[in-house]
Amino acid sequence: MKLADLPLENYGSFQEGASFELKTQKLPALWDYIYQNREILVRLDQFGLSYSQAHPPKDIIMFRRDRFEKMSVWTTCIKTDQPGTQPFYNFDGMNTEHYSATYAPEKAVYTVKQDGVTVETEIFVPSDLPAVAQKVTLTNTTD
Repeated sequence: MKLADLPLENYGSFQEGASFELKTQKLPALWDYIYQNREILVRLDQFGLSYSQAHPPKDIIMFRRDRFEKMSVWTTCIKTDQPGTQPFYNFDGMNTEHYSATYAPEKAVYTVKQDGVTVETEIFVPSDLPAVAQKVTLTNTTD
């Protein structure tokens, strides 16, 4: 079976504004999406950020997921009541109640819901800087 023969609606759907929303990380192949300006190139997939290079194609690679790594190398650390900070894998939607990743021309938005907490991670590339911006919003939806 070819990838083109798989039913698209099993994995996601096109949205308004030239966007595509994935509804699962369990895809038959990586779903690469690229954001770029003249200063930086950033590659994302259903598992989050995977690659970034300043001044492509000739300058330094800022980060890169290794061949055998599945999840994103970027994590968010959260301060809890326990000592220290805990890494939080805000792109891990494999065992959650809800997962979605929406790729729009201006930004990517990953949403994960589990145990009464909603985590929304926005990733975008500023129009004229060699930078990757990430905004993480945590929402407690319990009583």
